[in-house]
Amino acid sequence: MQSILQKLGFRKNWIYEVVATTSSGGSVNSAPIGIWTPDLQSIRFKLYKKSKTPANIIKNKKLVVNFPEDVKLFNDALSSKKLRYVKTARGLHAISGLNYLELKVESKKDFKDSVEFNASVIDSKIIGEIRLFNRAELLVLEYLIKKTKPGVKPGELGEYRRIVNKTAPKSIYCELVEK
Repeated sequence: MQSILQKLGFRKNWIYEVVATTSSGGSVNSAPIGIWTPDLQSIRFKLYKKSKTPANIIKNKKLVVNFPEDVKLFNDALSSKKLRYVKTARGLHAISGLNYLELKVESKKDFKDSVEFNASVIDSKIIGEIRLFNRAELLVLEYLIKKTKPGVKPGELGEYRRIVNKTAPKSIYCELVEK
């Protein structure tokens, strides 16, 4: 049977940009984060320790990942006051009108400045098509534009290749920046 992640179009180890919602003490926190699936069953994400989001997740062991329909919502998430929330059946907060997955943290791994979480999907609300934002496609476009400009040194393009390989491994996008 197909997992919810397969049905939504996830690819193994591709990083997708979403907006996470967490809460603590009655206040809701929203933050853009990158998520990936190593196995099309679980979701992983790595967050900097200094932000509110990992502290809320460690405390509650649950979060919602919302799938924005356009890039503007990632900006709005930086100021949670601009967003409207609804409570899920499990009492978590989701962004009103968006598709979302509710996640339960199964484990975490600490690093010096960050923490990586491994979570499972416990519920979902899918009300329409989901747009999965992956930075690789647009980075390839920017890479190609920059590559055609006179005076660009090969080393200047390395960061584009690194991010494309990280966010969409073994994809056509990797092939395009390697040619």
